Amino acid sequence: MFAAGRFGLLRFQVYHFLILIIIVIISQLFLAFINVRSMSDLFDQSMEIYRKDTAERLADLTTFGLELLLHPHQEKIDTPQRLRIEETFDYILKQQKMLKDIDDICLIFQSEGQIHDLEDGDQIFNFVNEGIVPQNTDRYKRIEAKRYFRISYNDLFRNEMICSYKEGTHIFHVFTPYRIRGEVIGAVYMQISPDFSQLALTIYDSFDNSGAWFVVITLISLFAMFFITFYISKERDDARELLYLEKENILKEKIGKQKEASFTRRIYHAHHKSEKVVGFIKEDLRKLTPGNLEDTRYKLTKYVNFLGRIIFDMKTHKPPINVIRNPAFNVDLNNVISFLIDNMFQRVYRAGNNYSFVLEPDSEIPILHINEFVIWEILEPLIKNAIDHNPDPGLKIFVRTKNMKDSIIIEIEDNGKGIAAELLEKDSSGRKKIFLENTSTRELQQKSGYGCYIAFENCRLCGFTINAENTGTGAKITISTKQLG
Repeated sequence: MFAAGRFGLLRFQVYHFLILIIIVIISQLFLAFINVRSMSDLFDQSMEIYRKDTAERLADLTTFGLELLLHPHQEKIDTPQRLRIEETFDYILKQQKMLKDIDDICLIFQSEGQIHDLEDGDQIFNFVNEGIVPQNTDRYKRIEAKRYFRISYNDLFRNEMICSYKEGTHIFHVFTPYRIRGEVIGAVYMQISPDFSQLALTIYDSFDNSGAWFVVITLISLFAMFFITFYISKERDDARELLYLEKENILKEKIGKQKEASFTRRIYHAHHKSEKVVGFIKEDLRKLTPGNLEDTRYKLTKYVNFLGRIIFDMKTHKPPINVIRNPAFNVDLNNVISFLIDNMFQRVYRAGNNYSFVLEPDSEIPILHINEFVIWEILEPLIKNAIDHNPDPGLKIFVRTKNMKDSIIIEIEDNGKGIAAELLEKDSSGRKKIFLENTSTRELQQKSGYGCYIAFENCRLCGFTINAENTGTGAKITISTKQLG
């Protein structure tokens, strides 16, 4: 019994000893990892500070050399001396670019609200010594540098501080105030990429050597865990793969149905409008007489062109921009609106007590270079919605055009019941729900909620903006256009 008890006690002690050994090994691995990580972070932070300091010192030294070129000279400089100074400017700038750490260098300044960048000795001399601003600078060049210059403008000119901005891991944009006769006139811009890869490699090698044994032990443990995890999770991965394949097939089927539904809606939309226009054509042909020949021909031409546009939209999901906006189009907006109301809505919706139109055109509206029938597709569903959603008698629809000098405004306003509040809410992209596809308050929504969406998309293609709101006495749609004259 004593031996058995002794053996049991020994097993208990060995058990705890093994646990202690495991804890020590894990602790050593953890401490080694923390040590290496801390030293690595310290080195990275030190190198970051050293890179920035090196870049600023290099930029300051270069700026000092460029300032000395003109600092001791008087205002009047003869031609030979000027040529030598310009050559020295070019030499310094080109010599700096030859260094592997310097990617770009130039003189940046601001004149009349526009930022210029100079890297030619002649242009720099003309600006610094004579105040001549070059006219042929490329404003699309060095866009990122000019953005940083705007940010650091106050620090450069008021505080005369060196400003540096980091891009990525090792690229610095450095701006050093450029002073002439004690006054800051601009900044020397340098894009510097300090390369300390050899130094970093040496230091990291020392860390690698000191932690080699810990890495070996860790790798062995990781391999063991990998094989165990591999066999345990293999069935789970196979099941997940089958699940993903099933979801992919479901998603493909859903996308196919969405495309089919979208094409069906375009067909229905085109059929609905073309059926109405064809009816107008038949009616005009029945009433054709020698006295109304020219007027009928004019209207039929408009109808047929609109039919062509409807068919084009039905089969073309993303039309080229030149069929929408083109200098060849010369459209009188007021005439388009008048024709649309007189020959589309006044023919479908008979005049009576239910509604009436009030046109308020601005005679100063310029010619638009927009496809006339794209404008039809914008205005027609908006006016139609005002009529369809306000069946009560006494409806008035005001259609206005305004020339606001920098833009043209089209307003469609009614005195009806207004737009439902939920339709004026915005989605995550900022678009009001009334302009989303398949959004409507009417019944049979599978055949509605498409007109405002078409109007919004056509406005976007034309470069217009469209907004819907309630006025308190009805609803108002506002279309704002940039003058494309």
